[in-house]
Amino acid sequence: MTATRLIKITLLVLLSIAITEPASGNNQHQQFLPMVSVPAPKAGVAFASHKDGQERVELLGDSVAYWRGWQRGGVAQDKWGLEATQSLWCDFYFHRHHSDGKLIYQMPTVEKLPKNFSGWLLLLNEPDLSYYGKPPQCAADPIRAAQIYSHVRQILPHAKIVAPAATEFDYKNDYEWLGLWWDEVVRITGQPPQVAAWDFHNYLQGGNPLAPYDALESWLNERGVTEPKFFISEWGACSVERMSEMKAAFDADERIVRHYIYEQYGATWDGGACIVMFEGDSRTDKIRLTELGRAFLGLAPVGEIRRDIAD
Repeated sequence: MTATRLIKITLLVLLSIAITEPASGNNQHQQFLPMVSVPAPKAGVAFASHKDGQERVELLGDSVAYWRGWQRGGVAQDKWGLEATQSLWCDFYFHRHHSDGKLIYQMPTVEKLPKNFSGWLLLLNEPDLSYYGKPPQCAADPIRAAQIYSHVRQILPHAKIVAPAATEFDYKNDYEWLGLWWDEVVRITGQPPQVAAWDFHNYLQGGNPLAPYDALESWLNERGVTEPKFFISEWGACSVERMSEMKAAFDADERIVRHYIYEQYGATWDGGACIVMFEGDSRTDKIRLTELGRAFLGLAPVGEIRRDIAD
Protein backbone atom coordinates (compact mmCIF):
# COMPACT_ATOMS: atom_id res chain seq x y z
CA MET A 1 0.00 0.00 0.00
CA THR A 2 1.43 3.36 -1.01
CA ALA A 3 1.83 6.18 1.50
CA THR A 4 -0.60 8.34 -0.53
CA ARG A 5 -3.31 5.68 -0.41
CA LEU A 6 -2.76 5.18 3.33
CA ILE A 7 -3.27 8.91 3.90
CA LYS A 8 -6.49 8.87 1.85
CA ILE A 9 -7.88 5.92 3.82
CA THR A 10 -6.99 7.62 7.09
CA LEU A 11 -8.81 10.78 6.00
CA LEU A 12 -11.89 8.79 5.04
CA VAL A 13 -11.95 7.11 8.44
CA LEU A 14 -11.70 10.47 10.20
CA LEU A 15 -14.45 11.95 8.04
CA SER A 16 -16.69 8.99 8.79
CA ILE A 17 -16.61 9.94 12.45
CA ALA A 18 -18.64 13.05 11.61
CA ILE A 19 -21.80 11.13 10.64
CA THR A 20 -25.33 12.34 10.12
CA GLU A 21 -28.45 10.61 11.34
CA PRO A 22 -32.03 11.65 10.70
CA ALA A 23 -33.63 13.45 13.62
CA SER A 24 -36.80 11.69 14.77
CA GLY A 25 -40.02 13.00 13.37
CA ASN A 26 -38.65 15.26 10.64
CA ASN A 27 -36.28 15.41 7.71
CA GLN A 28 -33.59 17.43 9.53
CA HIS A 29 -30.25 15.91 10.20
CA GLN A 30 -28.17 16.15 13.37
CA GLN A 31 -24.39 16.16 13.11
CA PHE A 32 -22.34 14.07 15.51
CA LEU A 33 -18.72 15.19 15.98
CA PRO A 34 -16.03 13.73 18.22
CA MET A 35 -15.50 15.67 21.45
CA VAL A 36 -12.10 17.25 21.84
CA SER A 37 -10.69 17.87 25.33
CA VAL A 38 -8.84 21.18 25.52
CA PRO A 39 -6.45 21.53 28.49
CA ALA A 40 -6.89 24.56 30.69
CA PRO A 41 -4.29 27.26 29.97
CA LYS A 42 -1.62 27.77 32.60
CA ALA A 43 0.20 30.86 31.27
CA GLY A 44 -0.35 34.36 32.61
CA VAL A 45 1.39 37.73 32.51
CA ALA A 46 2.87 39.71 35.41
CA PHE A 47 2.62 43.37 34.53
CA ALA A 48 5.30 45.81 35.65
CA SER A 49 2.98 48.59 34.46
CA HIS A 50 -0.62 48.75 33.26
CA LYS A 51 0.33 51.22 30.54
CA ASP A 52 -1.06 50.14 27.16
CA GLY A 53 -2.33 46.99 28.87
CA GLN A 54 -5.12 46.36 26.39
CA GLU A 55 -2.82 46.67 23.39
CA ARG A 56 -0.25 44.34 24.90
CA VAL A 57 -2.81 41.71 25.86
CA GLU A 58 -4.23 41.78 22.34
CA LEU A 59 -0.75 41.02 20.99
CA LEU A 60 -0.44 38.05 23.34
CA GLY A 61 -3.82 36.72 22.21
CA ASP A 62 -5.04 33.51 23.79
CA SER A 63 -1.52 32.51 24.90
CA VAL A 64 -2.28 33.95 28.35
CA ALA A 65 -5.40 33.62 30.47
CA TYR A 66 -4.43 35.41 33.71
CA TRP A 67 -2.80 38.60 34.89
CA ARG A 68 -1.21 39.72 38.13
CA GLY A 69 0.23 43.03 39.21
CA TRP A 70 1.08 45.03 42.27
CA GLN A 71 -1.68 46.93 43.98
CA ARG A 72 -2.19 48.31 47.46
CA GLY A 73 -5.45 48.54 49.33
CA GLY A 74 -7.65 46.98 46.70
CA VAL A 75 -8.77 43.76 45.08
CA ALA A 76 -7.42 43.02 41.60
CA GLN A 77 -10.17 43.02 38.98
CA ASP A 78 -10.56 40.96 35.82
CA LYS A 79 -9.63 43.14 32.85
CA TRP A 80 -8.36 42.97 29.28
CA GLY A 81 -10.21 39.67 28.99
CA LEU A 82 -7.90 38.09 31.59
CA GLU A 83 -8.69 36.61 34.99
CA ALA A 84 -7.10 38.55 37.84
CA THR A 85 -4.87 36.81 40.37
CA GLN A 86 -5.04 38.19 43.91
CA SER A 87 -1.77 39.10 45.59
CA LEU A 88 -0.97 40.31 49.08
CA TRP A 89 2.42 41.46 47.71
CA CYS A 90 3.55 44.09 50.26
CA ASP A 91 0.10 45.29 51.23
CA PHE A 92 0.39 44.85 54.97
CA TYR A 93 0.78 47.25 57.89
CA PHE A 94 1.23 46.61 61.57
CA HIS A 95 1.21 48.47 64.86
CA ARG A 96 1.40 47.61 68.53
CA HIS A 97 -1.79 47.11 70.50
CA HIS A 98 -2.02 49.87 73.11
CA SER A 99 -2.72 47.49 76.01
CA ASP A 100 -0.73 44.29 75.51
CA GLY A 101 1.83 45.40 72.93
CA LYS A 102 0.98 42.64 70.46
CA LEU A 103 1.41 43.28 66.76
CA ILE A 104 -1.84 44.10 64.98
CA TYR A 105 -1.76 43.46 61.24
CA GLN A 106 -3.82 45.34 58.70
CA MET A 107 -4.05 43.94 55.19
CA PRO A 108 -6.44 46.00 53.05
CA THR A 109 -6.33 43.70 50.02
CA VAL A 110 -6.99 40.54 52.03
CA GLU A 111 -9.61 42.17 54.22
CA LYS A 112 -11.59 43.35 51.18
CA LEU A 113 -11.90 39.86 49.73
CA PRO A 114 -15.07 37.92 50.64
CA LYS A 115 -14.68 35.59 53.62
CA ASN A 116 -15.51 32.59 51.43
CA PHE A 117 -12.88 33.51 48.83
CA SER A 118 -11.45 30.26 47.44
CA GLY A 119 -9.21 31.48 44.63
CA TRP A 120 -5.44 31.74 44.38
CA LEU A 121 -3.73 34.21 46.69
CA LEU A 122 -0.04 35.06 46.35
CA LEU A 123 1.32 35.62 49.83
CA LEU A 124 4.57 37.65 49.79
CA ASN A 125 6.78 38.89 46.99
CA GLU A 126 10.46 37.94 47.38
CA PRO A 127 10.69 38.50 51.16
CA ASP A 128 14.01 36.64 51.27
CA LEU A 129 15.95 39.39 49.45
CA SER A 130 16.62 41.49 52.54
CA TYR A 131 17.75 38.34 54.39
CA TYR A 132 20.56 37.99 51.84
CA GLY A 133 21.47 41.67 51.92
CA LYS A 134 19.77 42.53 48.62
CA PRO A 135 17.44 45.48 47.91
CA PRO A 136 14.17 44.43 49.56
CA GLN A 137 10.83 43.78 47.99
CA CYS A 138 8.45 42.81 50.79
CA ALA A 139 11.04 42.98 53.54
CA ALA A 140 9.66 40.46 56.02
CA ASP A 141 11.91 38.26 58.09
CA PRO A 142 10.78 34.63 58.53
CA ILE A 143 9.13 35.37 61.89
CA ARG A 144 7.04 38.25 60.59
CA ALA A 145 6.26 36.36 57.38
CA ALA A 146 4.96 33.43 59.45
CA GLN A 147 2.73 35.80 61.45
CA ILE A 148 1.39 37.28 58.21
CA TYR A 149 0.67 33.80 56.84
CA SER A 150 -1.18 32.83 60.02
CA HIS A 151 -3.23 36.04 59.93
CA VAL A 152 -4.17 35.55 56.26
CA ARG A 153 -5.13 31.92 56.89
CA GLN A 154 -7.49 33.00 59.69
CA ILE A 155 -9.13 35.70 57.55
CA LEU A 156 -9.46 33.58 54.40
CA PRO A 157 -9.59 29.92 55.46
CA HIS A 158 -10.64 28.72 52.01
CA ALA A 159 -8.10 30.62 49.92
CA LYS A 160 -5.55 28.70 47.86
CA ILE A 161 -2.52 30.35 49.39
CA VAL A 162 0.75 30.33 47.49
CA ALA A 163 3.84 30.25 49.69
CA PRO A 164 6.17 33.30 49.77
CA ALA A 165 7.96 33.67 46.44
CA ALA A 166 11.58 32.61 46.80
CA THR A 167 14.42 33.99 44.67
CA GLU A 168 17.63 32.55 43.28
CA PHE A 169 19.46 33.57 46.46
CA ASP A 170 17.34 31.26 48.58
CA TYR A 171 17.63 28.50 45.96
CA LYS A 172 21.43 28.78 45.99
CA ASN A 173 21.37 28.59 49.81
CA ASP A 174 19.28 25.40 49.95
CA TYR A 175 16.10 27.38 50.69
CA GLU A 176 17.39 28.59 54.03
CA TRP A 177 14.87 31.45 54.35
CA LEU A 178 11.96 29.14 53.52
CA GLY A 179 13.21 26.70 56.14
CA LEU A 180 13.21 29.36 58.84
CA TRP A 181 9.73 30.47 57.74
CA TRP A 182 8.49 26.86 57.82
CA ASP A 183 9.84 26.34 61.35
CA GLU A 184 8.21 29.54 62.60
CA VAL A 185 4.86 28.63 61.03
CA VAL A 186 5.01 25.28 62.84
CA ARG A 187 5.89 27.04 66.09
CA ILE A 188 2.97 29.48 66.05
CA THR A 189 0.28 27.35 64.36
CA GLY A 190 1.24 23.85 65.47
CA GLN A 191 1.39 22.50 61.93
CA PRO A 192 3.36 22.92 58.69
CA PRO A 193 2.29 25.63 56.22
CA GLN A 194 -1.06 24.76 54.67
CA VAL A 195 -0.45 26.13 51.18
CA ALA A 196 -1.80 25.04 47.82
CA ALA A 197 1.41 25.70 45.87
CA TRP A 198 5.02 26.85 46.19
CA ASP A 199 6.58 29.73 44.30
CA PHE A 200 10.03 30.45 42.89
CA HIS A 201 10.75 33.49 40.69
CA ASN A 202 12.82 32.06 37.88
CA TYR A 203 15.22 34.46 36.16
CA LEU A 204 18.05 31.95 35.84
CA GLN A 205 19.55 32.33 32.37
CA GLY A 206 21.34 29.00 32.15
CA GLY A 207 20.94 25.37 33.08
CA ASN A 208 17.79 23.33 33.43
CA PRO A 209 14.80 25.69 33.88
CA LEU A 210 13.20 23.12 36.19
CA ALA A 211 16.23 22.66 38.47
CA PRO A 212 14.95 25.06 41.20
CA TYR A 213 11.63 23.21 41.33
CA ASP A 214 13.31 19.81 41.41
CA ALA A 215 15.41 21.04 44.34
CA LEU A 216 12.37 22.53 46.07
CA GLU A 217 10.43 19.29 45.61
CA SER A 218 13.25 17.32 47.25
CA TRP A 219 13.39 19.90 50.05
CA LEU A 220 9.65 19.52 50.61
CA ASN A 221 9.77 15.72 50.41
CA GLU A 222 12.21 15.77 53.33
CA ARG A 223 9.54 17.65 55.28
CA GLY A 224 6.77 15.22 54.45
CA VAL A 225 5.20 17.10 51.52
CA THR A 226 4.59 14.76 48.60
CA GLU A 227 3.66 15.76 45.05
CA PRO A 228 3.91 19.53 45.63
CA LYS A 229 2.47 21.96 43.10
CA PHE A 230 4.32 25.02 41.84
CA PHE A 231 2.92 28.42 40.97
CA ILE A 232 5.51 30.56 39.15
CA SER A 233 4.30 34.12 39.71
CA GLU A 234 7.29 35.61 37.82
CA TRP A 235 9.80 34.43 35.27
CA GLY A 236 11.80 35.99 32.49
CA ALA A 237 14.35 35.24 29.81
CA CYS A 238 17.10 37.27 28.16
CA SER A 239 17.38 35.41 24.85
CA VAL A 240 15.02 33.94 22.29
CA GLU A 241 16.45 30.49 22.91
CA ARG A 242 16.03 30.74 26.68
CA MET A 243 12.50 32.12 26.36
CA SER A 244 11.46 29.18 24.19
CA GLU A 245 13.21 26.69 26.47
CA MET A 246 11.67 28.01 29.70
CA LYS A 247 8.14 28.32 28.38
CA ALA A 248 8.19 24.83 26.87
CA ALA A 249 9.46 23.37 30.14
CA PHE A 250 6.84 25.16 32.24
CA ASP A 251 3.99 24.28 29.89
CA ALA A 252 4.92 20.61 29.91
CA ASP A 253 5.60 20.10 33.63
CA GLU A 254 2.48 18.82 35.39
CA ARG A 255 3.74 20.07 38.76
CA ILE A 256 3.41 23.66 37.53
CA VAL A 257 -0.19 24.84 37.78
CA ARG A 258 0.47 28.36 36.47
CA HIS A 259 3.37 30.48 35.28
CA TYR A 260 3.43 34.25 34.71
CA ILE A 261 5.87 35.87 32.31
CA TYR A 262 7.19 39.18 33.68
CA GLU A 263 6.95 41.44 30.64
CA GLN A 264 9.02 44.31 32.22
CA TYR A 265 7.47 46.92 30.00
CA GLY A 266 9.91 49.72 29.07
CA ALA A 267 12.35 48.86 31.85
CA THR A 268 15.70 47.18 32.33
CA TRP A 269 16.84 44.13 34.25
CA ASP A 270 20.37 43.84 35.60
CA GLY A 271 21.57 46.67 33.37
CA GLY A 272 19.92 45.57 30.13
CA ALA A 273 16.47 45.50 28.58
CA CYS A 274 16.71 41.75 28.28
CA ILE A 275 13.20 40.70 29.24
CA VAL A 276 11.25 43.42 27.47
CA MET A 277 8.47 41.79 25.45
CA PHE A 278 6.97 44.93 23.90
CA GLU A 279 8.20 48.10 22.26
CA GLY A 280 6.55 51.28 21.07
CA ASP A 281 4.07 53.63 22.69
CA SER A 282 0.38 53.83 21.88
CA ARG A 283 0.50 57.65 22.12
CA THR A 284 3.13 58.07 19.43
CA ASP A 285 3.63 54.67 17.84
CA LYS A 286 2.22 51.21 17.48
CA ILE A 287 2.84 48.65 20.22
CA ARG A 288 4.85 45.75 18.82
CA LEU A 289 6.28 42.49 20.06
CA THR A 290 10.04 42.29 20.52
CA GLU A 291 11.84 39.12 19.51
CA LEU A 292 11.37 37.86 23.06
CA GLY A 293 7.64 38.51 22.82
CA ARG A 294 7.51 36.59 19.57
CA ALA A 295 9.47 33.74 21.11
CA PHE A 296 6.97 33.55 23.97
CA LEU A 297 4.23 33.06 21.37
CA GLY A 298 6.31 30.53 19.45
CA LEU A 299 6.65 32.86 16.44
CA ALA A 300 9.68 32.96 14.19
CA PRO A 301 12.12 35.86 14.76
CA VAL A 302 11.96 38.83 12.39
CA GLY A 303 14.83 41.04 13.61
CA GLU A 304 16.96 42.13 16.52
CA ILE A 305 15.65 42.96 20.01
CA ARG A 306 15.77 46.69 20.54
CA ARG A 307 17.97 47.73 23.46
CA ASP A 308 17.14 51.42 23.43
CA ILE A 309 13.77 51.33 25.15
CA ALA A 310 13.60 54.22 27.60
CA ASP A 311 13.16 53.45 31.29
